[in-house]
Amino acid sequence: MPEQIVRDRIDYLPIWPDHFHQGLPAQLIQTANILQAAFPKARLLLANYQPKLRTLLAEAGLGTLSYWTAFDQLQQVSEFDQQPLALADFTWPAGARFVRLYDRVTVLVGQRHYATVFFHYPKASVIDRINLLDRGQIAQQLTIDDRGFVSRVLTFEAGEIRRADYLNPAGAVVMSEDYQTGAVRAQLPDGHVQDYANLAALQSVLMKDYLQQATAPLVTDYSLQHQDWLAQSQRTAPVHYLVSERAAFTDLSAFATLAATKSIISPYYLTGPAGLLPARLTDRLQMAGIELATIANQAVSQNTAQAQPKEHCIIYVNLQHLQGPDRQALLDSLLALANEYERFVFILEAGAQLPVAQQYLQEQLAHLTALAQAASSLVDRFVWATANDEESRQAFLQTATAVVDWQPLPDLSLASSALALGLGTLTRRRTVYQYDEALVCADLTQLRAAIIRLLDPNNREKGQQLALEQRVAFDQSHCAAHYRQLIGQQ
Repeated sequence: MPEQIVRDRIDYLPIWPDHFHQGLPAQLIQTANILQAAFPKARLLLANYQPKLRTLLAEAGLGTLSYWTAFDQLQQVSEFDQQPLALADFTWPAGARFVRLYDRVTVLVGQRHYATVFFHYPKASVIDRINLLDRGQIAQQLTIDDRGFVSRVLTFEAGEIRRADYLNPAGAVVMSEDYQTGAVRAQLPDGHVQDYANLAALQSVLMKDYLQQATAPLVTDYSLQHQDWLAQSQRTAPVHYLVSERAAFTDLSAFATLAATKSIISPYYLTGPAGLLPARLTDRLQMAGIELATIANQAVSQNTAQAQPKEHCIIYVNLQHLQGPDRQALLDSLLALANEYERFVFILEAGAQLPVAQQYLQEQLAHLTALAQAASSLVDRFVWATANDEESRQAFLQTATAVVDWQPLPDLSLASSALALGLGTLTRRRTVYQYDEALVCADLTQLRAAIIRLLDPNNREKGQQLALEQRVAFDQSHCAAHYRQLIGQQ
């Protein structure tokens, strides 16, 4: 039977990491926080196997968020509180000795290495898995659910996984997966046993059944997989898509075919001169009654002190997803600016593009030097941000004058951080975090002039004031209010 509608309830179906040992993506945490603030009874939906979900949510500050998972449905798990198992909860052979190492416990029986117990990091307070050995080789691996039971047993032969058995809390096998063929046999929640070609086929069945019966509005990150589940479910309850990934923008025409779709929500402007969607597509979507909304998907820090620029103009430049000609054209523009204005210093974040970007810039610098056309200290005014972590980025931004992110889709985390610091950000596409459309430059021939305009002292001072005033509209309560208004549960 369809579930009863609960006030302040929505379901949130995010794109989730494939491997359960990965932590939660920062964007997922940010969006979940906003949605839970907007809808106190928000529920997370998950198709993946996640035996440490309670631990991951608690570490992310989402410990009060409720959830439904396809594997909990299959494994008949009704317990949602964290009840981690300890070594004393397992039966060990007589005389077993436990040797604590840095990241594990080695279990010895006599002189034989009997098992290795691994912990979930970084806190190492929860058992993650136990490897049982036979003649020095792994024979079985027990995956421990943080709610207090062995949820999976992997069987090995000659060091390779042959079979995975998934257990319910009572220890009964409810699903077996053949690692050689991918075939799955499962006892479904209604009690009957069914064979599937692979695990993905079983997940689709469980997700389709849930989505078909659910009556709460669904907020879902867009993906082809999510679109397929919804199409199969023939869902009639409202669906609201969150679109922020690069790949998703090529598939938006499919939305008009799903009757339940009510809105497409993006932190990028979808319509207008700097919008991402062609007019013919926006017309089609709007004719289908689908609202196109530009709403932030992460709150902006309100406690960050404004950036303190130094004597030089320090420009933070993001090159991470710029390819070939675009990357070279941007670097050429920056090089020309640095050669003309000795007070300009560029911090370059290139990610995986670092080797090719670095080589190209070095070649251009060498060429200018050979022609005696390079200004003094030119090479020293290009600094590569080699540590790709948020802390390093924030340290650079604290002393920056402005940000340039000329990727096809700007980095939303960078745009949010820049707004928090009162920095103007020049982009190719406009985001919800930009206070002025003048900060958008889609024309490469106008890029140099746009950067100079951005760095003009008068524009910079005015822009910083505007940014600091606008960031108030992006605290968590304001962001949550936008979602409540759009989804109609005020």
